[in-house]
Amino acid sequence: VIMHEKQLYTFSDDLSFIEAAMAEPVSCCLHGIDLCHIKSGDTVLVIGGGPIGMIMLQLAKNEGATKLILSEPVEEKRELALKLGATKVIDPINEDVQAVLDEYTPNVNVVIECVGNIHTQEDAVKFAGKGATVMFFGLASPEDSFPLKPDDVFKKELHITSSFINPYTYERAIQVLESKTLRLEDLITNIVPLDDIADVFTKPEYRRNGIAYKTLDMLIKDIKSKGISAISLEATEMGRSKLEFGEGGRV
Repeated sequence: VIMHEKQLYTFSDDLSFIEAAMAEPVSCCLHGIDLCHIKSGDTVLVIGGGPIGMIMLQLAKNEGATKLILSEPVEEKRELALKLGATKVIDPINEDVQAVLDEYTPNVNVVIECVGNIHTQEDAVKFAGKGATVMFFGLASPEDSFPLKPDDVFKKELHITSSFINPYTYERAIQVLESKTLRLEDLITNIVPLDDIADVFTKPEYRRNGIAYKTLDMLIKDIKSKGISAISLEATEMGRSKLEFGEGGRV
């Protein structure tokens, strides 16, 4: 396959191949965080502590949010969120989320939903404070829907939005990765061979303890030996993986 050089991105030697493989999700998150319009001193609630939620949490902190709240049912992920900058974590299964929010902050300025579930999307609108931005970042099924009360949107003056992929943010993502302002090493808890990639998406132990998974273990030495200077790794929802690497425009 021959690709135009404009479609490839290089990165410095200070960035590992595994870190660089995170450029795609980080670029998507950057676009989403831009649309949240976070201001210094804001309170941000992130719903869902998967890799995207953890990246969003850190980006919100970098934007100046001073109260960073994560709602996540898995204890290990809540503990990780605290290490990454969360100031409050909530167990939505065993705690009353609204009661915790009311006690912790006078207003939730931004809610970022990273689950892609109609119930958590409905919760995002419910937990949003006055004048808040609600970001639907998680992908629900195209057939899904949930009831929305216009009166709630009206009284709280909510701004409900979403973001689509990563327009014009890929190069910025690499710059962010190279700045080391995101802690990504904590999100990579397992390295598995390509033959076992489906297990990452189907086995409960991976979902509970693993946050993000890269399948470069068997390929990294070969990649380096070829002098490849650009790389991108994407794992799809179907359990397949796509590895792109280029040298002089070739992939």
